[in-house]
Amino acid sequence: MDLWIRSQNREVLIPNPKLAIEEVNADCYIEDVSETDNYIILGSYKTKERALEVLDEIQERIINGDALKTLLNIQDKDAIRTIATEFEGKRADCVYQMPKE
Repeated sequence: MDLWIRSQNREVLIPNPKLAIEEVNADCYIEDVSETDNYIILGSYKTKERALEVLDEIQERIINGDALKTLLNIQDKDAIRTIATEFEGKRADCVYQMPKE
């Protein structure tokens, strides 16, 4: 699934970034490390645990999106109902807005 990430300050929108956590002093940053010479900070968090929670949310969004793509390719109506029930109330958007602290 193509997933776009929008930065906390809403000024950057990046398709399919490579994400990494960098700890600097007491802060943790989630960065796009796709470009080796130019890392883009997408979000800043007070703890590594919070940064990991955000990465978990992004991972869940990707999993939901891939499952939705599979659902759209299924012809079996009973299978569609079963999977649709699992999706109820979940988001599978293609843009993830980095949450503020």
